[in-house]
Amino acid sequence: MPQITDDCSKEIRIESRQKYAAPRKAVEENLKKWDESASAPPAEDEMGAEEKFEEPLI
Repeated sequence: MPQITDDCSKEIRIESRQKYAAPRKAVEENLKKWDESASAPPAEDEMGAEEKFEEPLI
């Protein structure tokens, strides 16, 4: 196998960060909102019809 002479890893990282990354502050705020919303189960009236289950017959 031939040796790699052209290392493009730096350019790949730059392009990837430009395309997929978000500022740290925005990510931390999103994680905080996500964590807060998951801390309490939804109220009965907030649940959709597909989420409500009847008691089993057994």
